[in-house]
Amino acid sequence: GCELTFVCAFEESGCPGGAFPFAGLLLAADGNFYGTAWQGNASGHNVIYGAGTVFEMTATGQPITLYGFCSQTNCSDGGDPFAPVIQAVDGNLYGTTVNGGAKGYGTVYSITTSGTFTALHSFRYADGAGPVAGLIQAKDSNFYGTTLYGGTHDAGTAFTITPAGKLKTLHSFGAAGDGANPYAALVQAIDGNFYGTTYGGGAHRHGTVFRITASGKLTTIYSFCSQKNCA
Repeated sequence: GCELTFVCAFEESGCPGGAFPFAGLLLAADGNFYGTAWQGNASGHNVIYGAGTVFEMTATGQPITLYGFCSQTNCSDGGDPFAPVIQAVDGNLYGTTVNGGAKGYGTVYSITTSGTFTALHSFRYADGAGPVAGLIQAKDSNFYGTTLYGGTHDAGTAFTITPAGKLKTLHSFGAAGDGANPYAALVQAIDGNFYGTTYGGGAHRHGTVFRITASGKLTTIYSFCSQKNCA
């Protein structure tokens, strides 16, 4: 048989850790778990999104809120973290928020395990908007990710960003056949290239699998389809 141990309940906004954790947990080098919650914040500022938190917890304990988003006026520090955090080689945690930032289109942030928060980049729509997925740290020590919307064709982007916050758009989706609206994170393969998926677009408008180099050269590997249009 199986034994289920109840560790913690995330409840309404205001409880320790936040509320509605969409993403999974990170087991960090210190042996504790770190995660994000979509809502919850006790900052007292004008919260225009769900706000959200980064939290820490042990295997048996109550979560501790490390940072509450929308702690800055108009959520210039970010809001609505749907993605998990990752731990980089420098020991700090890195993640994304779907909304908030200086322009309201989402952010990339870093936070130490003691709670020191830094907003690294605010998306401007032209360089992407709504990063639903999390980041990966590549072999070159930079981070790579995707945005759901924005970019040249309003269909999302693939981007790279340095630990210091310098962002470069690698590709704007939405051109003929290259896919649109990437919800998911990238992975780096043993060939050094990055692979991912788009929710829409492609030859049959049902999404794609793609490969992209660190310099931004994109190749559509496969276009998904249905029985009606895949003859």
